Amino acid sequence: MGWIKSIYAKAIALLESFFSMEKDSYITQEQIEELERVLESAYEHKRTGLKFV
Repeated sequence: MGWIKSIYAKAIALLESFFSMEKDSYITQEQIEELERVLESAYEHKRTGLKFV
């Protein structure tokens, strides 16, 4: 269960960093890709039942 907490903690941290940005700041493509990787990893692990990150 620790792996899922790790994945969700990372996703939440990324989202919080997006929302705390100055309103005239932009989210970089790299940040978007990192969030996509984290969310895809969470989905894959949930779907397959794997317990490794």
